[in-house]
Amino acid sequence: MRADSLRVTVLTDSLEASDVVAIAGDLETQCVHVPPNLVAGAHLPGYLKAPTLYRLLLGDLMPGNVDRVIYVDADTIIRRDITDLWEENLAGHSTAAVMDPVIPWAACPDGLPWQELSLPPDAAYFNAGMMVIDLGRWRRERIGQKALAFLRTHRLPHADQGGLNAALSGQWKRLEPSWNLQAGHLLTARSLTHVVETPEALDEARRTPAIVHFNNSPFGRPWEGGCVHPFKDEWLSRVDETPLCGWRPPAHAPRVPFLVRLRRAAALVIKG
Repeated sequence: MRADSLRVTVLTDSLEASDVVAIAGDLETQCVHVPPNLVAGAHLPGYLKAPTLYRLLLGDLMPGNVDRVIYVDADTIIRRDITDLWEENLAGHSTAAVMDPVIPWAACPDGLPWQELSLPPDAAYFNAGMMVIDLGRWRRERIGQKALAFLRTHRLPHADQGGLNAALSGQWKRLEPSWNLQAGHLLTARSLTHVVETPEALDEARRTPAIVHFNNSPFGRPWEGGCVHPFKDEWLSRVDETPLCGWRPPAHAPRVPFLVRLRRAAALVIKG
């Protein structure tokens, strides 16, 4: 998929358009500022902020003529062509995603209160850091509203991810792990990835992932001092293609204002 066929929308409560344009370069880009009151009442764990919930509002925030999006978290890099991902047949589902290698099923530790929610304990559980979404079906089935309702009445681990898994239980399409390589695919001693994925799919995901997701893990994250993630240098090389060229995280003082604010955003890749 060519860069000139993509439009990027950033959902945020803090970034400015100039920040986004500076990083996105020639991509057609827009910022959508989301009033936090739209997700008021949703229970969040202390380590998450309101912008993580903005993905639940996609049906309302995106123009009515946009019928498909690829949602990606801000802590990702896209490494190769995503045409195949864009053209994925969702087989009648509103959403396609990659199974979470650490929490692959609802009844796993840190998964969902499946009994309380009347869900099957073996319901497959996905990581919401990358999703292909049929917005028409998403709107008709009120997926975002259902997820928010769960979060307003229950305290779910991982907030929006838990809410989406509750709302979509048994009703989402599973994708190959190369579309959302998570730390759990690499830290096999801390995950069930060898049970969840075939050796062939796991090998391909590790060698040539299309999307790398720097989710929280013992590896650390590339913008933090002491990070040992195997794709750290590639993330830093992307930084060097932006006005932040040459920036590197101090060993013991990892935060810089712009990157901290970047974590308060969610990115969407949209075909024009």
